[in-house]
Amino acid sequence: MADFICIAEFTSKENKTDELRVALSKLIPPTLNEEGCLSYSLHRSVACEKTFTMIEKFKSKADFDFHSKQDYLKQFIDLIPSLTDSVNVNVCEAVE
Repeated sequence: MADFICIAEFTSKENKTDELRVALSKLIPPTLNEEGCLSYSLHRSVACEKTFTMIEKFKSKADFDFHSKQDYLKQFIDLIPSLTDSVNVNVCEAVE
């Protein structure tokens, strides 16, 4: 089965950049402890310091779906409207 990838880009509201970075960073340790997580890394745009990209790699869509149901992720999702101006999520399956 092909790896399942999620690339999520978040652009913070004005004066919320540090708060967004901290909130995203808190997702990393518990996600990396999930059995189906292969990698989960946070990146900041060089062109726009308000934009962060989380690159997530899971063994399968089922593992990603498990991740999506975790309480810590649900709590983060509740914060999104107060921290971000935009969110773009792209989910993919590895071709090879």
